[in-house]
Amino acid sequence: MKASDTKQSKQKADDDGNVERRRPYARTFDKRRREILSTAWTMIAEAGGSEFTLQELSERCDVALRTIYNAFGDKDGVVAAAAAAHHSDTLEVFEFDDREVWSLSEAICMTRRIAQETVRFPGWSQVTSEMYFSPRGPVKLFASLQQMPTSILRAWLRSDQVDLKLLRAFGQQALEASHADAQWGVVANWCAGRIDEAQVEDLMVDNFLVVAMSFGNRAGRSLAKKMVLDK
Repeated sequence: MKASDTKQSKQKADDDGNVERRRPYARTFDKRRREILSTAWTMIAEAGGSEFTLQELSERCDVALRTIYNAFGDKDGVVAAAAAAHHSDTLEVFEFDDREVWSLSEAICMTRRIAQETVRFPGWSQVTSEMYFSPRGPVKLFASLQQMPTSILRAWLRSDQVDLKLLRAFGQQALEASHADAQWGVVANWCAGRIDEAQVEDLMVDNFLVVAMSFGNRAGRSLAKKMVLDK
């Protein structure tokens, strides 16, 4: 065997060994990361964003403050990651993924679920709605929060109940942004005391039905109209 081949074999063995040594740490930190986000979610739900501090989070999780900063960047990064994790868990109840295709009835069902989650955690809803509409909010956080209502909308837009020609003419991105603003507006109005708890679900469903009546094909509009009349 050539000396170069021997050297390459040794290097590969060393690299493989390093990978094997890193894997347990990666799995351990992955678990720790989930614990941090779960604790952050609980703290914000209990006391709202004004009382939530990374120092207390580090103490509750028994993890160094520097570790939290390294993993998430800052407080907004923790909030964004916790929001995304909670939203993902909620969608998993319905075995939802980014390729899912939903009928209008299924999309409305999930919209109701999100509305129910909203009123269950008023402290969390307040801090996230404030961050969504903040002009100084981080782009990453805004995108994460915007994805909550738009992921449901996208699942319906893949269905055979949509007028694709009209959707292309208007622009899916513009529609998603408008819908997300409307849904987060409901959350913000509830947190401000402008609407009561029961209205949150009704208004979120209404917002989705408006989209369906505007961008549905004949079948989609017909079903949306029936849902409105049956309310």
